[in-house]
Amino acid sequence: MFVLRQSQPVVRRHIGAVLNVAGRDRQGRWLAVALIELDPLRDDQYTVVGARYLDEAEIAAIEHMLKG
Repeated sequence: MFVLRQSQPVVRRHIGAVLNVAGRDRQGRWLAVALIELDPLRDDQYTVVGARYLDEAEIAAIEHMLKG
């Protein structure tokens, strides 16, 4: 929940009913969380379907995106 609600910065990608979020956990490690929207007619109701820590290449890509 920390990554979804409190982590900064966060990278979000919302495509159809799928939401992907990457952010840092409380220890500062980058974590990716995949969620699926439960009901397309009601916003912000998701089920977490997966989560994993990012590897070094993924972290480098995110940090590059955040720098602009």
